Amino acid sequence: MQTYADAIVQSLSSVGCDKAFGISGGNIYHIWKALHHSDIAVYHCRHQSGAVFAAAEYSIQTGKVAAVFVTSGPGITNAITGLRCARADGARIIFIAGLTGEEIDRTGRRAVQETTPKDVKALTGPTVDSALSYYEIIRVPSLSAETLAVCREVAGKLKIMGFVLWIGYGCRSASLLVKQLAERYDLPVLATPRAKGIFPENHLLYFGTTGLGASVRPTIRADPPKGVLLLGSKAAELSSMFIQEEWVDTDFYCVDLETSEVKRNMPKRSTFIEAEISLFLRAVLEVERPGDRIAYPFIPDAIIQPVLAASEGQIHPVTVMSVVQDVAINRNGCLIIADAGNSFCWTAHYLKFPKPGLYRSNLDSYPMGHAVCGVVGMGLTDKHAVAIVGDGAMLMQSEILRYWHELLDVRDVQSQRGRSCEKHFRKRW
Repeated sequence: MQTYADAIVQSLSSVGCDKAFGISGGNIYHIWKALHHSDIAVYHCRHQSGAVFAAAEYSIQTGKVAAVFVTSGPGITNAITGLRCARADGARIIFIAGLTGEEIDRTGRRAVQETTPKDVKALTGPTVDSALSYYEIIRVPSLSAETLAVCREVAGKLKIMGFVLWIGYGCRSASLLVKQLAERYDLPVLATPRAKGIFPENHLLYFGTTGLGASVRPTIRADPPKGVLLLGSKAAELSSMFIQEEWVDTDFYCVDLETSEVKRNMPKRSTFIEAEISLFLRAVLEVERPGDRIAYPFIPDAIIQPVLAASEGQIHPVTVMSVVQDVAINRNGCLIIADAGNSFCWTAHYLKFPKPGLYRSNLDSYPMGHAVCGVVGMGLTDKHAVAIVGDGAMLMQSEILRYWHELLDVRDVQSQRGRSCEKHFRKRW
């Protein structure tokens, strides 16, 4: 006889879900059992948010739906940070939880791990779409007459020397169009940390990363641009460190699907355009047909010069970045994921990515442990993945240790707090 749990698991398979991450518990037992008797691979994690981080990175790399299962009470609340980050990054997650409440036993005694729907709704806010509601979003693949007029205005402005193209994570599906626009108008390109690699960072037009760990060329700060075209970013503090406030005489054009948040971070004189990035870029490119195309020379892979450590037996973080750039990125095209804190700052500042999709970080909630758990999901895509994390994240949420001997080929290089990794480099790289 088919149970509700069996039907739920079958529905997961029907939408292409082939992996589930989570932690079992009494109120999720039947789902957990049904998953283990299905063709879906089940990964039992150490922590609920870590399970969501791993599922999200697997979904982002493959484009597939990933399932997350947790039990009631703290099982749900522990997962909320991961769900917020997954939603912000565009992961496709089906979240299955054991929800219990006072209305079940009608005693109101707040039993062990009791979770009321009211509690969950208040905590998650817009993070989770209720399974009890259904709606369909139909996107019209066109731009309004007003937006097309702005496209023509922008195309005219881009001809003026002194304009800069500033790209965010919202451009991740429009990398080719971004490159075409930059090369047509010879535009210097800046990227937020999450947008690293969307425009080739070894390109002559790339002028650095903004925000935390910024690597923006000094000329950009010394000689503010006349205009900035901001695409697909809220320009919040971690993405910009509010560099826009230094550009007091600059004209800003900000394009995104939804602009209420970016309006809070940009000067009031800015022009805000609500449009899908690819449609907007195509419209701007079609305003004027290109003449003679500028031939940009081939740029070799980025090289980071190592730095000697202050004490014998230690290794400088820049030397770690040098090896990651050479071995992981240039030679092998590995996926790189950076955790919150110093790890993020070093990677955002030093590493250079020649193509999109190689770098991952999360600035929505900036959670510690995202990388150390997310790299498990990355590794399950049959791609080589490197997580750059701090010792705090390793101790707090080390999903890698769980899979050390079980599922993944894991290499461990530790550089923080004076730990030597020279032997690791010699043996493994």
